[in-house]
Amino acid sequence: MSKTWRQLVNYFWVAGLGFAIDFGTLYVSTEYLHLPYLLSAMLGFVLGLICNFLLSERFVFENAVIKSAFLRFALFGLIGLIGLGILELLMWAQVEYLHVQYMVAKLLATTVVYAWNFVARKWMYQK
Repeated sequence: MSKTWRQLVNYFWVAGLGFAIDFGTLYVSTEYLHLPYLLSAMLGFVLGLICNFLLSERFVFENAVIKSAFLRFALFGLIGLIGLGILELLMWAQVEYLHVQYMVAKLLATTVVYAWNFVARKWMYQK
C-alpha cells in the first residue's frame, strides 16, 4: 500500500472520530442547548479539530516539515479555519436557500471540507 493511500485510510478513521465529536456537538448544542445551528457547528468544528490534530499527529502523518508542535497546531488550525469558513458557507447556503435540514447540510458540507483538510494538511508532513 502506498504511503499516501495508507495516510488517506488512517485519516478517514481519525477524521471519522473527529466528525463524530463535531456532529454530536452540533446536534446536542442545537437541540438541547438551543444554540443557533451555525454557532453549534463552529463549536463542534473546533472540538473535532483538536481531536483530529492530536490523532493525526499520532496515527496519520509522520516526518513533519515544521518541527514545532505549536506551529504545526497553529497551521493545522489555520487550515481548519479555512475549512470552517467553507463549512459555514455551505451549511448556510443549504439551510437558508435550499431549505435542507441543518444536520443533512452538515453532512454534505463535511465531504467537501474533508477533502480540503486532507490535501492541505498532507503537505505539512511531506519531505
